[in-house]
Amino acid sequence: MTYFRLSAALGGFLLLATLVSCSDPSGVGLGVGEDPLEGGDPTVETVLPDTIYTEASAPRTGLSGAQQTWRFLAGAVSLGGTSNPYGRVQANGYFDVQAPDNIPTSIALANPDSLDATLRLQTNYVHGDTSSEVSFRLHDLAQEAEMNEATADTTFPVGAEVATYTRSPTDSSVALSLPSSWVQNNADLLRDTTRVGPDFHGFRLSAPDAEAAVGFEHATARLELSLAGSDESVTYAVEKTFSNVRRSTPASPPEDRLLLQDGVGDQLVVEWDEARLDSLRGSPLNRASIIIPTDPDTASLGESFVRPTPDYRVTATRETSAPSCGALQTFEVTSEGDVCGLPLPTDTPADADIRVDERSSFTIFERLLVDTEGPLPSTLSEYRAQVVDRPGTPQNASETVQIGLPSTLTTLIPRPRPDSSMAPRLELTVTPL
Repeated sequence: MTYFRLSAALGGFLLLATLVSCSDPSGVGLGVGEDPLEGGDPTVETVLPDTIYTEASAPRTGLSGAQQTWRFLAGAVSLGGTSNPYGRVQANGYFDVQAPDNIPTSIALANPDSLDATLRLQTNYVHGDTSSEVSFRLHDLAQEAEMNEATADTTFPVGAEVATYTRSPTDSSVALSLPSSWVQNNADLLRDTTRVGPDFHGFRLSAPDAEAAVGFEHATARLELSLAGSDESVTYAVEKTFSNVRRSTPASPPEDRLLLQDGVGDQLVVEWDEARLDSLRGSPLNRASIIIPTDPDTASLGESFVRPTPDYRVTATRETSAPSCGALQTFEVTSEGDVCGLPLPTDTPADADIRVDERSSFTIFERLLVDTEGPLPSTLSEYRAQVVDRPGTPQNASETVQIGLPSTLTTLIPRPRPDSSMAPRLELTVTPL
C-alpha cells in the first residue's frame, strides 16, 4: 500500500465485483437550484484530504454466460515504455466452452485423424507497443475453474502446453489451429456432449514476453471442430472467461504522483479533513464539488504505442446511521447497501479530471454543514477512485458507477501540496453568516 498523510507544512490549506444494483436517486445530474448563488456573498472554501493513499483491491474479471462487451486479456505491457516507471503488468486469459446441442453425424463418426480443431477469437482491446508480434502460449487447464465473479488476482492450475503462436496484436481476428495430437487426444471427449461440461476444462492463453496486452471478446470466443476437406463443422461456444492480471515488475512513479491502475486494482483512497469541515458548519452551502485531478501521462512513447483513454469510477463507504445511498443522491453498488457509487457527469471530455456530479456532492456535504452542534453527522467516508475501461460513453448517471471491462489502464494523481489547484480537493461554495 502506498500511503501519504498531509504534514503540518500545509498550514492553512486544509482541505470503486459486482455490477451495480441501483436505488434511483431522482434528479442526479441536475444543477443545484435555479440560482444556487443568489442571496449572499458566497466564497469558495477548499477542503484538502486529511489522508490520501493507494491500495490494491483486485477487480472482478471473470464472467459466465453471454455478454457481448466483456473480454479476457493475454499479454504484457511495460506501462512507461523502456524507462518503465510504472512497472510491467502481465495478463493471462482463461476460457472454457460449452457443449453444442448436437454433433453432426459425419463428425461424430469420423476418424480423429480427419478432424481439425481451431480456436477463433475477436480482438477488442490493445494496450502497448504494437510494432512487434506477440508470442502466445496455449495451455490446457488442469481442472474445472470457477471463473464467474473471480477477481484478477485469482489463478487456476494449468496442464500441458498445447502450442505456441505468433500473431500481431493489431489483428482483428485470431485463428489458432490446435495440433493434430491434441485433436486425437480430445476427439472422443469433445464428441460426447454429456462429457464436455464436467471433463473438458478449457484453456489458458498467455504471452509473458509480449510488449502489448491484447483483449479478446468474450461472447464470440469459440472452439471449432471440423472435418478436413469438407464444410462440415461444429462450434463450441464460450461458457466462461477470466483474466488474471499481476504486476511482474514493481512500479516507481514520480514522487509527486500516485499511480492508479486497473487490473492489479491500485485505487485511490481519500479521507477529507474533518476539522476543516467542522469549521464550516452553519454556513449555508450553495454548491459542492469533489475534484480529483488526473495526469494520464500521455507523453509519446512512439506512434506504435497504443494507450486507450481511461475512464473512472468513484465510490464511498456509507457510515453507520447514514442515510441510504439513494437519499444521498448516489447509487447502491453492493447488496448490503454499505458502499455507494457517486455518479459522474456523462458529458465529461476524455482526459478530464474526475468530478463527481454536483447534485450528489451537494446532498452529501449539506448534511455535514447544516447541523452546528455535536459530532459531524454520519454520511460517507473512504472515498475511492478507480481507473476503469467502459465499452462506450455512459448514457445516464447509473452507468458511471458500474464496474469496467478487464483492462491494464493507468493514470496518475497529483499528491496534495500547498498549491491546492493541483490537489484532490473538495470545493464548497458557502455564504458566510
